[in-house]
Amino acid sequence: IVNLHSGLLLVCRGFPRRPRCHLVLEAKFDGESLSTDPVEHSNNPEIATELAWELDRKALHQHRLQRTPIKLQCFAVDVASSAKEYIGYVVLDLRPAQEKPTPSRWFPLLRSKYSKTHPELRIALTLEVDLKNQPSFQAKAATPRSSKAFLLFVLHCRLWSFPRSRAADALLLSADVRLPVEKPLFCFRYNLLGNDIENELFGDLVRSSFPPERASLRIRSSVNVLRSYFGAQTPLKVQLCCGKCQLGIAEIPLSNLLRGWDPNAEPAAIEGTFPLVSPDRTGQDVSGMPSSVIPLVKVALTLKKEGSTEQVCAHIHFQLKEPPSVGQNDTCPALPDHQGSPSHLPPGPTVARGKPGSTDSEIESLDEDEMSKLDRKMPGPDPSSGSMQTSSPKVVMRSTTHHFCFAINLSSIRDLAIDFPVNCVLRYSYRFFGSAAPIMTNPPVEVRRHTEVFLPQSYCLFEFAATFQQLQETFHRVPLLVELWHRDRTARDELLGVAHIPLDSVLDAEQTCFMQPSGEQNWRQSHNMLVPILSTSGTSRKVAELNCSLTLEDHGSVKLQGIFVLELSCSILFHLFIFHFQPTEKQLPKPPEAATGPRQTVEYQAALELEMWKDMQERLFESQLKEKEVAHMQTLAEEWKRRDKDREALVMKKVIGVFYGVRNTEVRSLQREVDAERRRSRTELELGLRQVKESCKHQIELEQVQRVQLEEAKVHLQKQLHEAEQRTRMVEKDFQHYREQQSNKPEARLQSDINLLTLEKVELERKLESAIKSKLHYKQQWSRALKELARFKQREQENALVRLRKQQDELEHLRLRYLAAEEREVVRTEQQDLEVLKNELNRFVLIAPVFLASP
Repeated sequence: IVNLHSGLLLVCRGFPRRPRCHLVLEAKFDGESLSTDPVEHSNNPEIATELAWELDRKALHQHRLQRTPIKLQCFAVDVASSAKEYIGYVVLDLRPAQEKPTPSRWFPLLRSKYSKTHPELRIALTLEVDLKNQPSFQAKAATPRSSKAFLLFVLHCRLWSFPRSRAADALLLSADVRLPVEKPLFCFRYNLLGNDIENELFGDLVRSSFPPERASLRIRSSVNVLRSYFGAQTPLKVQLCCGKCQLGIAEIPLSNLLRGWDPNAEPAAIEGTFPLVSPDRTGQDVSGMPSSVIPLVKVALTLKKEGSTEQVCAHIHFQLKEPPSVGQNDTCPALPDHQGSPSHLPPGPTVARGKPGSTDSEIESLDEDEMSKLDRKMPGPDPSSGSMQTSSPKVVMRSTTHHFCFAINLSSIRDLAIDFPVNCVLRYSYRFFGSAAPIMTNPPVEVRRHTEVFLPQSYCLFEFAATFQQLQETFHRVPLLVELWHRDRTARDELLGVAHIPLDSVLDAEQTCFMQPSGEQNWRQSHNMLVPILSTSGTSRKVAELNCSLTLEDHGSVKLQGIFVLELSCSILFHLFIFHFQPTEKQLPKPPEAATGPRQTVEYQAALELEMWKDMQERLFESQLKEKEVAHMQTLAEEWKRRDKDREALVMKKVIGVFYGVRNTEVRSLQREVDAERRRSRTELELGLRQVKESCKHQIELEQVQRVQLEEAKVHLQKQLHEAEQRTRMVEKDFQHYREQQSNKPEARLQSDINLLTLEKVELERKLESAIKSKLHYKQQWSRALKELARFKQREQENALVRLRKQQDELEHLRLRYLAAEEREVVRTEQQDLEVLKNELNRFVLIAPVFLASP
């Protein structure tokens, strides 16, 4: 087995907190996918689930060779919408797994959605060897299976195991079982002609007390065929079970039930004590065992003819009863006569849907009438009689039985005293109305504080037949219990409170008369009331108020022809009316005193009137026959339509009853499984708690012993420490005294001087070495400084040459500028001189003519 351990070995960390989500891990390996239980999505969720795969060594070796990984995927599931969100995954290698326990490791979540928190999983992968020896089936060594089919008579509601013409007897098969009502641990189971029946659970086998419970079957068959069927049928096995485990089996043979039985005589019965034998010893003879160690169960079976000579009803009552001390007494107390006889059972009301007085057996009768209306050959009636030939009645009812209609309307609910809103569903059932199936309002409506809400689909009408005395006594004795349930999508339904509605209050209401379309006078009583809904938590606190209305209608006494199933033949229509005419003297005309001819004679007139009267009566008789034929044909058509409606209503009621019965059986089985699981869990928790307490107690004792030992060791060590400290002080004193003695000797002083000189020498050597190192360092610095100085001088010379060249260039430039300025000055001077000369010449030119002109 390859186990992926969770629980304490699988711890998560680094997950963010998400209150509305659950964390689920899924792993797939060897073609099988497994998932852990949902846990709360917290910061450090703990998953207490173990994922295990079963493999053989060859497959495990193959997976290791192929390096098949185990991929563990992590999902976040939304609580409200059940949507799965992928978070990340972890890949596990199967090769390092060993059969010995290995420490768990932290695995980071790859491709995680929570990349900021870096979530991790601590997982331990181990191998466990399955040591259970499971025998393998070998086909070669197995015995050959028999191919012979053993044919048995089978009873079926739509099939026959005998010729149809012989199906004249109707039988009722019933069972009464004494059931325990104590601790729900054990139960009795048996199969009654293909119907699995199981009683309520009980817990005390030593002082067991079984109240009778009736289980009956109604059979339509003949006595001879039923005797053959019981002769070929296997014995009735009554099993004592504890959960799914069979503790004992009692076999009751059915072959002797109808042997030598006269249907017109007393009912056939089998009554006695039968031993409960272990399942592995079934079929063995237990007569040699001591009676004080044989548990016994008393069973009573009764087959009774019911009704008239044409119909037979059988009641088989099982009354299972263990002796007062199972395994100690070999006798069982006799059962009272009124418990074993069906005639003394309390009569229940006859339930009707569509027709008063209808029973389950009428479904078969109506089906047979429809199937055999063309094949049935009934003898014609006596011509002198005007009555019709009918079959025997299915149900015999008292003349005081009335047809009642009871309506319950749970209209509204108000004044809710609960802090949170409630998804309200009302549920009730009343067996007196003919059905134990619960009736609920649907869909659920939300009710809040200080509001009034009207309930949908809260009206229900019941039709039943009962005497007024039964109705009054039942209504006074048994109130109607209406349960208030809170329906939650994420949790189980919660019962909040129960309202007690007294049904006898409608009997005190005022009666009102109303007429039916048929002209019959009926009575109606109505009553409205406001009923408090009380809490079921142990206190009589009012949870809410229920507004309801009750209506009772009395449709009069049930007519006997309403509960007969008529089997009419088509030939009856021609024999319904037989007319006999006997003329009297008053009808004959008086003869005249005289006659004048043959046509005027008294005889002729009388014959003529007689013929005319006969012709008139024939026409009248034919018209009456036609009218009655049309009326009876219409009556038959209406009767067939009514029967079809009744059959459909009865079949629908039976289907609904079977459906609710199956649902109730499933609910009870689930409840038993849940109770067993809760008890098993509680037992395991108590056992684990006891073991933990014992382990803790033992650990505490060990710790106390260890503490005492440690205290003793501590005292011993403290003593040793004190002694060691004393020895240390003594050694230090001796050493100090020795040092003082050594310090007073000259060798010691010389040695100290030598040590001082040695230290000075070392110090001087260190200083010399540092001076040498400094000298070398200074030399290096001096040479580096000389080099830098030479480089600076060379650079300064170069810079001086450059500056000198620049100065020479500037001087040359200045000289050239000076020379140019001098030249410009010389030129300007010359120009001025020339200008002066030119002016003088011009003046001489002007003055010359004057001098020439003068003498």
